[in-house]
Amino acid sequence: MTSKFNTFYYQYLMGCRTAIPLVVIESDDWGSIRMPDKKTYNILKSKNIDVFSNPFNKYDTLEQSEDMDILHDRLNQILNDTGKKAVITANTVMANPDFHKIEKHDFEEYHYEIFTDTYLNYGYNHAWESFESMVTAGFFKPQFHAREHLNACRWLGLIKTDNKNLKIAFDHHVFSIDFTNELGHQENLMAAYWYRNEKEEEFIHKAIMDGQKIFTKLFGFNSVSTIAPVGIWDEKQEATFASIGIRSMQSFLLQKMPKGDKLVKAYRYCGLKRGDLYFFPRNVYFEPSTDFRIDWVNKAFSQIERALLFKKPAIISTHRLNFVGGLDPQLRDNNIKKLDVLLRRIIKKWPDVRFISSDLITKYI
Repeated sequence: MTSKFNTFYYQYLMGCRTAIPLVVIESDDWGSIRMPDKKTYNILKSKNIDVFSNPFNKYDTLEQSEDMDILHDRLNQILNDTGKKAVITANTVMANPDFHKIEKHDFEEYHYEIFTDTYLNYGYNHAWESFESMVTAGFFKPQFHAREHLNACRWLGLIKTDNKNLKIAFDHHVFSIDFTNELGHQENLMAAYWYRNEKEEEFIHKAIMDGQKIFTKLFGFNSVSTIAPVGIWDEKQEATFASIGIRSMQSFLLQKMPKGDKLVKAYRYCGLKRGDLYFFPRNVYFEPSTDFRIDWVNKAFSQIERALLFKKPAIISTHRLNFVGGLDPQLRDNNIKKLDVLLRRIIKKWPDVRFISSDLITKYI
């Protein structure tokens, strides 16, 4: 079978269906640091470090109170105008590297800080208040993304082997740069669950367990769904997820599983059950900050139409970088307007649509 046929087959013909139109908005990376500010971006760029080819390094940064307040106001206006509440599954990274402690311990030990402390260290004193307000209003439903959006073991190992660019980035509290690896391939270190040996595997296991504990303590409930950073994980992490109360995987059509330095891919479909976990792959993409040539409203709406035509939940992938303005406030404002247009088009076309968070999909399927 061709790749195009496989995509259609697994997305629309295989798996469970729903009797009512369901729309799920999954937004990744809340709480995680990326590019601290425009000044840091320009410094790293001047040192010929590749921070410009990846839109996440150009536009993604830790959310501020202003970002969430603007998004809150827009979603609230849609609710007032239409009677429909659009909820965003805010897949949250619970912690970020503690750069000072890591350097103090000569890069021999990994240390982290909870993302609410990162807010304070960035001077975003009201960010957590705005986050909580989104949750209380029902516009955000947090779910567990990872403890940190970083392959911490590999990161420290490369810095200790004197990777110059990674060390320069570290000095500016950045870990997300793209670089050429020892095999001559371009990569970064965002795949938190990609392990190459038993030591790294054990680190990841403990990080997932720890991350869920932080999540439960902070939000007051257990996350029952998760999305692996960069969509890379395997059956060993699935066993760990199940052991901490995760019941469903937010996923992509293709699961990428680490096998040493290589990745093995396998198709997943809506409602697939593996062990104790259900899989719900995303089938709609709204990522306007990643490619300005695409009409993302029409693209996403067409994908939603197809999903609902085949009685599948329309599961939208949209990352935080689309809604934060620390690096480009005009881009944030434009993207939130586009989201407004998309949501209103959905409500007009399907008046009985239900917007639900990822943790509730299994109750409707």
